[in-house]
Amino acid sequence: MKNALIILALKLLIVALSFGQNPLAAPSIDDFGFLQGNWKGVLEYTDYQDDKTKVELTTFASFAIVDKKMNVYTTYIEPNGDAVYNTSEIFVTKKGDKVSFYKSLMTLIERGENRMVLTCNGEDNNQKSLIRETIEWSNKILIITKEVKYDGTETFLRRHQYRFEQESAEATQSRLVNQAIGVWSLDLRPSPTAQSYVKDFAITAVEKGQMSGVFYGTPFTNGQIHTAWGKLYFSFTTSDQSNTYFHSGCLEEGKMRGTSYSQSREFVMPWFSISKKNHSK
Repeated sequence: MKNALIILALKLLIVALSFGQNPLAAPSIDDFGFLQGNWKGVLEYTDYQDDKTKVELTTFASFAIVDKKMNVYTTYIEPNGDAVYNTSEIFVTKKGDKVSFYKSLMTLIERGENRMVLTCNGEDNNQKSLIRETIEWSNKILIITKEVKYDGTETFLRRHQYRFEQESAEATQSRLVNQAIGVWSLDLRPSPTAQSYVKDFAITAVEKGQMSGVFYGTPFTNGQIHTAWGKLYFSFTTSDQSNTYFHSGCLEEGKMRGTSYSQSREFVMPWFSISKKNHSK
């Protein structure tokens, strides 16, 4: 009888404790709204070969919610100056119990005013691990830290950490314009099986959102740019004696892509860059 009473008391205690907890509500993509915008900073990561050596890369990131997902567009500058590009998504699963964070399905275990923590079981450096992502933000500062704890060990290893400051609209535009200015070789072939048809596209200047240059041997007019999404979007017009041509495109991952349209000639022509002849410093 005494043992039965002890067991009953323990069960009641467990129930009471469970009611005293405040479990996290199911997350939504809006919980990550603070990430939106353009950021500049560094990625510091621990080298996989020895789990000790630290490497830092200048890093730029853009976050934007589109169709209930956070699109993440990241640019890393290698020590030799080359740019490496990465795209990813953050979204909440349909069941609402998991968050896909940088391609890992994770559980939100902490959500504060300026801090979130997500965890999952997975692999790191080819070893089964507990993975923890901590997001902290305040006053235009963003820190994202990934830590891993290998199975059979007791401590977490900091795999990498992003340290960002929010990038101003002017700084974003200046950075992207600097990447775009120069002479690009474009392939204007009408179909994948056609022979390459290469022409130059020169962006010579951008001032106060107005772009100038030469396309297909003709100085263009009405050049406009847009950079709020962390990429350089542009449009302009050219004309000959009989027709006006409308052009638009985007600089993404170090490449130009766009389309040209003529209403009078009834055609739409896609085009893409194959190289850049000179780079702005």
